Amino acid sequence: MKLIAGLGNEGPQYSLTRHNVGFMVLDEFARQKGITFRAQARCHGRLAKLAISGGGQLILLKPSLYVNNSGRSVQETARYYRAPSHEVLIVQDDIDLPFGKIRIRQGGSSGGHKGIASINDLMEDFWRIKIGIADPLGLKADTKDYVLSPFSSMQMKTLPAVVKQAVSLLDRFARETLQPQTSEVA
Repeated sequence: MKLIAGLGNEGPQYSLTRHNVGFMVLDEFARQKGITFRAQARCHGRLAKLAISGGGQLILLKPSLYVNNSGRSVQETARYYRAPSHEVLIVQDDIDLPFGKIRIRQGGSSGGHKGIASINDLMEDFWRIKIGIADPLGLKADTKDYVLSPFSSMQMKTLPAVVKQAVSLLDRFARETLQPQTSEVA
């Protein structure tokens, strides 16, 4: 049993914001696989399921709680489906990585990401795909305003390639064990 959770906020006002890149990646993965998300109250989110090789199952989760509280949804889903923490992958935005850079890591600190901190409080050794959203000019306005703002028009041109690369990593996670790495799209 494997679990992939994409971090984001529900609602049309958040759909194209930087904080929702985790939802964007899961939506594209589900679209490619022809599967649909359905509300699941016990898991505080929307789930999609996919059979994987070896008779296993891959659960995709889009928490319905705000990003900063997503740990509860991730932990309850992992517990319900008996997915051990080393078989959990979180797709998140990362304001400290340049836009277009993707980093895979296991464990570690939250780096100031409150959604990851809420997950760290409840489990350890989970995997993360960190997708860089940093301001290319390095202006770093108020972090909350920045992550809840839409991607720039220039970033929107490159975003599909970033999402595509992240989706390929989800495919790998479904088939095998990931290894820490960093790559750059933009």
